[in-house]
Amino acid sequence: MSTQYPALSRQTCYARALRAKLIEQLGGRCALCPSADPEVLEFDHIRGRSYNPNQLSYSSRMKRYEREAEAGLLRLLCGPCNKAQRATNDSGQWIRTEHASLVPLTENLPF
Repeated sequence: MSTQYPALSRQTCYARALRAKLIEQLGGRCALCPSADPEVLEFDHIRGRSYNPNQLSYSSRMKRYEREAEAGLLRLLCGPCNKAQRATNDSGQWIRTEHASLVPLTENLPF
């Protein structure tokens, strides 16, 4: 017995293609470690963000990420690095994590 999956909307297909293009433009791997699995790569907003991405549709979010990438405000991080880069102590030093290759965020800023 085969599983039936619903057909993807044109908007979802467009957003997935745009995500793949953005991943390629941003180097296709985590900025802090060698991870290159597109399933675990996440977009990291270098200066934070002023909006809630969950309030945007998937395609609107990808278009916004595209503009941020063009402005140099977006980078790729794998899930563990993205989570760990937020885990700093009061003096801005990394809290020890399983990911040994972490470096402070300020060393990777493009400006």
